[in-house]
Amino acid sequence: MKITPLAVLSGVAILGLVAALGLFTAINSNLLSHYDYAANGLVGPSPLLALIPLGIGVLAGIAALVLWGVQQGQRSSS
Repeated sequence: MKITPLAVLSGVAILGLVAALGLFTAINSNLLSHYDYAANGLVGPSPLLALIPLGIGVLAGIAALVLWGVQQGQRSSS
């Protein structure tokens, strides 16, 4: 089995989206939060932190689609 750039980009896209969903869920369910006595409440990371893996996943997905389109174009022209 040959590892192609398209397979790698697709994998990164899927992992990025799954990581974003998992991170967003963990933050929203306060899994990453701690009780801060000074603030008198739960303190944790912002749900916007999930945008980092989401952005990576979306960019990799777009790159995979572009690469796939280029490969299809090369196949049809040859």
